[in-house]
Amino acid sequence: MILIGLLLRGLFRLTARLLFLLLVISVLAKILSFGVAFYAEHHREEVENLASRVLGTQVQIGAIETSWRGFTPRLWVRQLAVGGVNETLLLGDVLVAVNFRALPWWRDNLPVSVVLTGTRIRVERDALGKTRVVGLIKPTGLVNPPALLLVRDATIEWLDHKRNARFEESHLDFQLLSRGNRAQLSIHSRNRDLLIRGDIEGKLTTQHWSTRFWARGKQLRTGEPLQPYLPEGYRIDDLVFDFQAWSHWENGSHRSTRLQFRFDGIQLHDTANRSLAVQDFEGDMLYRTHGEERTLQLSDLSLRLGNAPRWPDLDAALLVTGRQKLIGISFLDLESMTTLIDYLPLSEPQREALRGIAPQGQLERLRLALGPDPDQWLARASVTGLQTTRWQKLPGLGNFQGELFAEPDHVKLTLDSPNARIDMRPLFRAPIQLETLSGELEWRRTSPQEWTLKSDDLHAGNADLQTFSRILLRKKSGQRPFIDMQTDFHDGNGSRAGNYYPVGIMKKKLVKWLDEAIVLGRISSGSFILHGPLASFPFHKTHDGHFEVLFQAEDLKLRYHDQWPPLEETQASVRFHNNSLVIEADHARIYDSTVKGVVARIPSLKPLTHLDITGQVDGPLTDEFRLLRETPLKATLAQHVEGIDIKGNGRLQVKLRIPFKSRNYRFEGKLRLENAALTLTRHKLTVSRLRGELEIDNRGIRSRKLLGQTLGAEVEFSIIPGEESTRIDARGTVPASGLIRQHAEFALLKPEGATPVHLELDLPNGKADEKVKDTRLRIRSDLQGLALELPPPLGKRAAEKRPLDATLAVTKAMRRFTLRMGDELDVTLTAGPGEESDLSLRLSDLQLRHWVNWFGRLAGRTDGALPLKKVRVQADRLEAYPLLASDLTLDLERNAHSWRGEIRSDAIAGRFHYDPRRDDSRLSLNLDHLKLVTEPGKKTRKPPDTSENVPVDPRKIAALDLRSKEFWFNKAALGKLRLKTVHGPNGQLIEKLDLSGGIASVEASGAWIRVDDGSFTRLDGTLNTPDMG
Repeated sequence: MILIGLLLRGLFRLTARLLFLLLVISVLAKILSFGVAFYAEHHREEVENLASRVLGTQVQIGAIETSWRGFTPRLWVRQLAVGGVNETLLLGDVLVAVNFRALPWWRDNLPVSVVLTGTRIRVERDALGKTRVVGLIKPTGLVNPPALLLVRDATIEWLDHKRNARFEESHLDFQLLSRGNRAQLSIHSRNRDLLIRGDIEGKLTTQHWSTRFWARGKQLRTGEPLQPYLPEGYRIDDLVFDFQAWSHWENGSHRSTRLQFRFDGIQLHDTANRSLAVQDFEGDMLYRTHGEERTLQLSDLSLRLGNAPRWPDLDAALLVTGRQKLIGISFLDLESMTTLIDYLPLSEPQREALRGIAPQGQLERLRLALGPDPDQWLARASVTGLQTTRWQKLPGLGNFQGELFAEPDHVKLTLDSPNARIDMRPLFRAPIQLETLSGELEWRRTSPQEWTLKSDDLHAGNADLQTFSRILLRKKSGQRPFIDMQTDFHDGNGSRAGNYYPVGIMKKKLVKWLDEAIVLGRISSGSFILHGPLASFPFHKTHDGHFEVLFQAEDLKLRYHDQWPPLEETQASVRFHNNSLVIEADHARIYDSTVKGVVARIPSLKPLTHLDITGQVDGPLTDEFRLLRETPLKATLAQHVEGIDIKGNGRLQVKLRIPFKSRNYRFEGKLRLENAALTLTRHKLTVSRLRGELEIDNRGIRSRKLLGQTLGAEVEFSIIPGEESTRIDARGTVPASGLIRQHAEFALLKPEGATPVHLELDLPNGKADEKVKDTRLRIRSDLQGLALELPPPLGKRAAEKRPLDATLAVTKAMRRFTLRMGDELDVTLTAGPGEESDLSLRLSDLQLRHWVNWFGRLAGRTDGALPLKKVRVQADRLEAYPLLASDLTLDLERNAHSWRGEIRSDAIAGRFHYDPRRDDSRLSLNLDHLKLVTEPGKKTRKPPDTSENVPVDPRKIAALDLRSKEFWFNKAALGKLRLKTVHGPNGQLIEKLDLSGGIASVEASGAWIRVDDGSFTRLDGTLNTPDMG
């Protein structure tokens, strides 16, 4: 409509000039119509020259014809052209006739009708963008416009030198009907459905005129005229245009134009001949001018691009004041606009990036202010529902909202996004959902070679974590980006920590360890620091930056290895520093113990090395021993603590190294004992009030000095590991009562007093499932201070020294106890899988009358001593006056509750049997020979002065049933011997004493009774011999 107004203004000016020209010609023709007509028709050049001088521009006339039609004169000017060679306005054939109906308005309108046929008007736009009508001259204002102006079959040519565009619209009809200061305009096209109407008020030959136009067009194809105004390489096909317009002009100037339009069937082609269909493009446009201020408003604008959803109604506005421009758009749909990627003047990398991120969402309330210079502009917009797809190293975004402000070299985004999402896979394993995201992000170009991205107050949070961040990203030309970022966070859920591990830069084993290690807990506070060149992250190789994540965790369950007990109820500080990880716990719990000062460290995350743990465990000693029995340490240490029960509290200083690539664990511990109690269950040895320090490592357990009480004495211990076994060495002065309580076998020695004892316990090394070697307990002492009430030669006074060496060897199959006392005694006691034991006893000198009572007590014991199955007694010399024997061997075997055996020596040999259960039980002896001596002068050793040096009590020894095939007395063969006794009130009754087959025969009976000073023997019988010699 603005173009139409310009054309009308030019046309009115043209008409005024034309009428002035025709007036001159008409007056001459009227005056000379009869006298000079012939002259005018045949002197065209003189008329052209005269008209050119009057108008001030060249006038060309093809021919002049004058005539009368009734009373109305008519003038034809054929092929009229105004202007020079390059500035020619072709008016075609012009007919001027008197219009009597317009005579009432003759003061304002010439009462003539002017008809132009074949007019051709050219409108040009030069290279600077200035538009003009070619050949149009300045009006003089001397002539009023005609009452009726008709233009038939006109052509308008548009020539744009700036865009190298040309098109023309032909077969146009114009009608201008003027009545005084009012006029009506009508334009229509013979080729298209195009109609223009207008009401004009005022004089068109001046600036004091106003008008309102209305125009309508249907199914207008305008693709070709628009082609030159598209970017190079782009074209439009099948552009069909419907419109309806209203335009208002006032005082010869444009005031407003409203355009309702609809485009359909648009096919846009880009440089690669890709096609985009634009459908249902319609809207309502209002253009206004007021002084230097121009406004353009678009409302209810909608369209559909390709297969994208239809745009809802869009509003936009443009305000131009001088060289200032202000643009406002209600919203832009980013998803729909991505369909224009291929048709925008972008580089291929830019197109690829936009396709990759596939933006969705809307820019709302977009405002753009443009100044006179290209670098003078401001932009604002509200971002809602912004979503992008993760692409290359760019994160994906979801439901971002905020306010955008931009100006040259500066962009600020103020975020306020509930329920946002950031997808930074594979750096993080899953998109991060944010319940809140707020703060400001500012991008600024600080110099032609540098830009920065900055935020001082970026807040993000969800049910897992609340964060507050400060970010500065700097990029200099030719250099890689440098980042300075700090994030403070609090109220974190430790069980969800795995969602925030940068798994993309971690080894899978580390990720697996972190997932399993941090099981429960709450992050009270923490911070994240990243400072340095991004390309050097995590800075462990270049050392030109700083990366650190430090947070405080409460109620943390740290399951650092599936074969080690977790740390629970942990109050810890977790620190990722460059390429390392350190966890420091002030307080934790393991089993029922308290853990303090725990430090878990991974010195290298890439490459992943090992986990070092140090700390102090305070609590029940059973917990510390569980570490040795139930963790991977059991492979080397469980054997050392097998069969050990411990009570009390201790303090364990731990150093543990767990490799990620092997199972070569390294353990070092120092266990402090205070008033503990330890029991070796296999040996039934208990140590109380145990105090000192144990050193524990993969090789074993050691201690330089432990103090405790055992065997009724204060004992000093040391533990020394060896290649095959670990030795527990104990020294102390042990009372006899302690020895007897520990090992009932010592009761056989009848000890009294106390003596220094050196105890050595050897525990075999090796895995628990290997064949177990002997566990040996060795006791050595000189027995000084210990009195032994034993038969001679073993009995001793407390002041005497006599070396004792006792060993107890224990396997799963048997227990073996050996005892050596100088050269006088060797004892071996062996216990098999059952409850019975075998005893081997070797004596240098066996004085039988002292040992008879001792063996009697031993055979019938029921006070907890080991029940004996077999007994072997060996003696270098047997003294049982009048029986003296050398190299004695006595074998006994218990069958149920009775004993059977065999005795061998030079003086006595044979078999025997004894059953203590029977009331008339007798020791039955069936001997091969028995040799007694009573030779005068025979020397015997005096028994030691001990409590055992008493006569034999016949009441306490077994009754006898003795048979001997050979009986010798003082080297005399007396034949066979038969002796039988029974228990009586005061001793034993000798029922029978018979000798036969020798130098004499004896038959006797008697008694062996107990008296105050010893015993008394009486015999009554007969002696028969052939020779008394």
